[in-house]
Amino acid sequence: MATATFSYTGSLQSWTVPTGITKVEFKVWGAGGGGGNEAGWGYASPGGPGGFAVALLGNAVPGTVYNILVGQGGAQNGGGTYGGGASSTGNGAGNSFCGAGGGCSGIFGPVLNVDVLIVAGGGGGGSDMGGGGGGGGVLEYNNIAVAPNIYSVTVGTGGAGAAAGTSQARGSNGGNSSALGYTAIGGGGGASTHNNANSPAGNGGSGGGGSGGRQSNPAYGGSPGTGTAGQGFDGAASGITWYPGGGGGAGGAASQTGSQQPNGGPGKISTILGTSYYWGGGGGGSGYSAVGGNGGLGGGGGGAVLTTTGGTGGINNGAAGGGGAPGSQCNTPGGAGGANTGGGGGGGSHYNSNNYGGAGGSGIVIIRYLGAQKAVGGDSVYQTTIDGQTYTIHRFNNTTTSNFAVMPILIAGGGGGGGASRASGPGNAGGGGGGLIGVDGSSVFNSKFSYRGRAGSQSAAGANASCDSANVTPVQGVFLGGTTRINSYGGGGGGGYYGGSGGGYSEQYTMGGGGGGSGYIATISNFLISATIGSPAGTFTPPRYNADPDYPVTIDPPIGSGGGLFSGTGGNGYVVINY
Repeated sequence: MATATFSYTGSLQSWTVPTGITKVEFKVWGAGGGGGNEAGWGYASPGGPGGFAVALLGNAVPGTVYNILVGQGGAQNGGGTYGGGASSTGNGAGNSFCGAGGGCSGIFGPVLNVDVLIVAGGGGGGSDMGGGGGGGGVLEYNNIAVAPNIYSVTVGTGGAGAAAGTSQARGSNGGNSSALGYTAIGGGGGASTHNNANSPAGNGGSGGGGSGGRQSNPAYGGSPGTGTAGQGFDGAASGITWYPGGGGGAGGAASQTGSQQPNGGPGKISTILGTSYYWGGGGGGSGYSAVGGNGGLGGGGGGAVLTTTGGTGGINNGAAGGGGAPGSQCNTPGGAGGANTGGGGGGGSHYNSNNYGGAGGSGIVIIRYLGAQKAVGGDSVYQTTIDGQTYTIHRFNNTTTSNFAVMPILIAGGGGGGGASRASGPGNAGGGGGGLIGVDGSSVFNSKFSYRGRAGSQSAAGANASCDSANVTPVQGVFLGGTTRINSYGGGGGGGYYGGSGGGYSEQYTMGGGGGGSGYIATISNFLISATIGSPAGTFTPPRYNADPDYPVTIDPPIGSGGGLFSGTGGNGYVVINY
């Protein structure tokens, strides 16, 4: 028997099945959570130990490369850890009392070829004869080789429309969206104000439209914004008095010459979902002398004045502008960009109330690949048939940062961070890394049971712990533990297939321990034997297990690996491969 061992390095490692080897045993320990600090509230509790997972592969293929993730132990008063353990300092200042969650450890398989669409948030429309917001930048790539790893995915928010009134700032730019190393730039906000040039449009994925009527006089309104090459196009300058400009779209520029209707530029078309949709349409500019502009194809919001339409052809339509008669102080708003389209917001009308610019539409990230599910992450994951072939689709709709990870072979969850209390008695320990379900943290002191961090499962991150304050940090999700609930008081959640949530906080002497992350075993038929084992909250040593009598020598991790501690850093994870 030969053995390969892997310790924590802070980056992905690899192992190749040697020639002549067909039987391989994987043994994986998650990292332990950091302990609470006895010098804080006086009575600290230990972090939870990492979980353990083992699998015996019966017909390994020589030359196959497996990627190895070894989790980092959680620190006392520490930041996030490699492998998804959550910070105990990430939600406010001042916590020197609790431990960060430990990272998960795992075995991942070969690369995955994917197609990806990344749409940034659209820019908000301007006000007071405002220009339309620019559409969010759009990027699309096909057949990208994605190495097994955990990738951060961010969906950009739509930019806020300019405030109602006169002489307001332009609409806000949309938020960037990113995935797999690529970033789409948020759309530029539309220019504001008709009688000065102090609020020009923003540059962005696509540029925002100009306000007022600068073709007649450069002092009559803000100038347009420019787009980003390869992602979108320029917004239109305003025409003669008073014809504001539309926002640029991801598929084409907005145009305005003289007295044209200030329509938003069209979005970019994609068939990644099997249906042709436009993305990143520009917002229509406001009217005054005549009708406002329609939103561009792909969710652009309509401009104010008379009857305008929001951009169609996207996964959601943009909203119509607020109407009103031309040549008047009609005080009506621009329409909002369509949700998850990256459409720009429509421009608000003249004059000084209720004439706000429409908000830009939020972005979206879509990742697809051929065949059955081979990765995790996304707000929805489903299979569909496109051109006679089955694809798995991962859609990221919510404007948060989450993860996309090529499906692991085996995962051992990380332990939750330890909590603290102000008086002696039963502690608030971090939960252990799990079997298929993690172990909840503890908050037994003063009967604050609901303040414990909850464990991750096979389908969801741990639920939020209770907390005396309304300052809520949500749970994270795939491979990410949840941060602490208020002012960083409480143990961080452990990383795992799904992470545990952070501990809650009470002025009644409780800082709850974080929940442990869950483990995972892929449903692969040539696993001869497999298991995941968790540990109770408050224990120090991760479990051991021998998978097969062919390997009679127990190769355990070094002393301290995977363990939680009363005060200090939890043990790092560990991986052993017997062959």
